[in-house]
Amino acid sequence: MAFPKVGLLGRIVLALALVGLAPLAMLAWQLSGENRVALTDQVIQTHAVAARTAADRTEAFIAPALDRALDLAYNAIINTKPASPEGSALLSASLQGLNGGLAVQVRNSAGGVVVAVQVRGSSELVERVLQTKAPRRIGLVNDDGHTYLRVSEPLREAEGTVELVIDATPLSAFLGSREIGEEAVLGLFDPLAALVAGSSPDLSPGAFPAELLAAGRAGRTAGSGRYVGLSGEQILGAFAPVGDTGWFVASRQPSLVADRFSERLRRRSFIAVGISVGLVGLVGFLAYTSLVRPVRELIDAQRRLMKTSLVHPARGSRPPRGEIGELAAAFETIEKRIQDQEALGEVFLGRYQVVKLLGAGAMGSVFRGYDPKLQRGVALKTIRLGVNLPETERHHLVARLLKEAVTVAKFNHPNIVEIYDVEDTPDAAFIAMQLVEGTSLDQRLLRLPPLGLESIVPMGARVARALEAAHAAGIVHQDVKPTNVLLGRDGSVKVTDFGIAELVSTLENRTDGVWGTLGYLPPETVTDGLYDERGDVFGLGALLYECLNGGRPAIKGATAEELAASTMRPILPLRAQSQTVPRWMDDLVMEMLAQSRDQRMKTMSDIANELEGRAAANGWQWTAARVAEVPA
Repeated sequence: MAFPKVGLLGRIVLALALVGLAPLAMLAWQLSGENRVALTDQVIQTHAVAARTAADRTEAFIAPALDRALDLAYNAIINTKPASPEGSALLSASLQGLNGGLAVQVRNSAGGVVVAVQVRGSSELVERVLQTKAPRRIGLVNDDGHTYLRVSEPLREAEGTVELVIDATPLSAFLGSREIGEEAVLGLFDPLAALVAGSSPDLSPGAFPAELLAAGRAGRTAGSGRYVGLSGEQILGAFAPVGDTGWFVASRQPSLVADRFSERLRRRSFIAVGISVGLVGLVGFLAYTSLVRPVRELIDAQRRLMKTSLVHPARGSRPPRGEIGELAAAFETIEKRIQDQEALGEVFLGRYQVVKLLGAGAMGSVFRGYDPKLQRGVALKTIRLGVNLPETERHHLVARLLKEAVTVAKFNHPNIVEIYDVEDTPDAAFIAMQLVEGTSLDQRLLRLPPLGLESIVPMGARVARALEAAHAAGIVHQDVKPTNVLLGRDGSVKVTDFGIAELVSTLENRTDGVWGTLGYLPPETVTDGLYDERGDVFGLGALLYECLNGGRPAIKGATAEELAASTMRPILPLRAQSQTVPRWMDDLVMEMLAQSRDQRMKTMSDIANELEGRAAANGWQWTAARVAEVPA
């Protein structure tokens, strides 16, 4: 027999009617004490979530300006000829798409302005901001009632600095305290614990306990707890670092706020019990106003916090029963989210500590890791071997992974990602390899400005040299595409996924026995399953074609069938679409993309020599500045 759902009010009335007032009074007394502890702990957790959310938003706002200044500091033109028309154009372009970007300038070692570009704002105001001495790499300047972010980066190949000015007005909006509760405030502090911005205009550093500021200044990770204020009062608060800038966000609230709310619950509970002596119905009404409604308000406030903090209930969890169950489920969800974040650095693959998820696919994931034994960062690429995978196929994938990893590990080439280690565990097989700080070529092609010929030619030459080394060792890559070319912020170009890409594509992109990625495979592979070094030549040709064509691929199609059919048709020459591509480059790429493999340029050495010769003749070089992440 199914019983109707009874809410909190009905349960109270039923308890009064069946049990009596004495047990209810005892229960109310016990719950009041537990509620006080639970509410206090919840307030602390709420402050932890709020501080982390504000810190993440602040980091997301500052990071583009830091990256832009760093890219300019490495740029060869800015280091050698900043005052040239090319330098001025580069500085002006660096402000495009930068949220709040006002001005940029280059100073010499004596502090004199070499060149300056301003796109918005008062010239006098911007000059005052730039004249302000920033104590560190970044700083905030308050002028004329507004806040401005100043970023200073030393030039890497010359004496001087490059400096950016950003409108930092949005920073205050990140520190809103409406979701936390009354008398709650948030503040943004610099590495010296000086208040930079706050949730209210009249906020002062003295509003925060010295112990809380000291913990925020010294801590590399977030923290929360109870603190003692200047007058000895109990303060609930939290702090969270803003990336690796040295800044941090602090949140605080008097403990008396939670105490007052808990005391209100206690008083209302016993008022309800006292009134129920005369009339159960009246007790039920008073119980609704004093217990049920505050709980529901707390649930609503918790829902708003969960929404703004991007905290969601765990999948597969049982739906909560009643208001108390819903409240408990909300508290449990936030607690689990915080525990998961704190536990990420405690996960290990073999001896390697997992630091951060870099990317994930259907068959595996790539993590940033740390090797405590050699004390260096690594990339951990995993292949997920689930319980539904047949044992024979599991052994096949693992054996192939180990074989390919051992083969590639023999390479010692500057343009091939170095493999450090390979391991097979019951849950996953993974490879530890060189960590390339930067982005992949496919992600770079999605961003503006597009790569020019002066970048594509030297970059393509490095990819060709990597494949030349593989072919010399008797290895064909079988999956040459922009995703498998990594562009480092140090100016490196690395080819990756020798063998691993083939394993993944076996399950993700397999079509009639074809290995690799359709759109970069030659016709003979699609029709007959044939692949040799000339297949890699075709893949590199498709990669160069896509770079020269503004990110538009040579072979187009929305499905595997369309891509396979498009592979069998002649490819439209680049000069038919853009006259900016020189004839020699178009001829080279189209020869690499010939339908017949016998008509393609035979070796990667020929391709590398051609590209390197053209780059040397025109003075083209691939530098770290080519990896500038300009939002599309």
